[in-house]
Amino acid sequence: MNDNADDFFDYNVFSFYDDVFIEKYALLSAMWTKLAHIGQCKIHISQGEVFFRVFSDEKGRCHAIRSYMESNLHVFTFEK
Repeated sequence: MNDNADDFFDYNVFSFYDDVFIEKYALLSAMWTKLAHIGQCKIHISQGEVFFRVFSDEKGRCHAIRSYMESNLHVFTFEK
């Protein structure tokens, strides 16, 4: 996978330091498991933040994943 910034879009979904990190990471992992069958995506942790990275592709599959993520980012707003 090429991590050139022009080739992907990051969704900052939550902090590595959230009280409910394990629950949020489990949810994100489940989403990744389903979405990875559609197109290239991965979970990325950088400087204490957890991102869901969607890679661009020529077939436009990334648009389906991005649309799904934009519609469902609210599920990561829960607190302890």
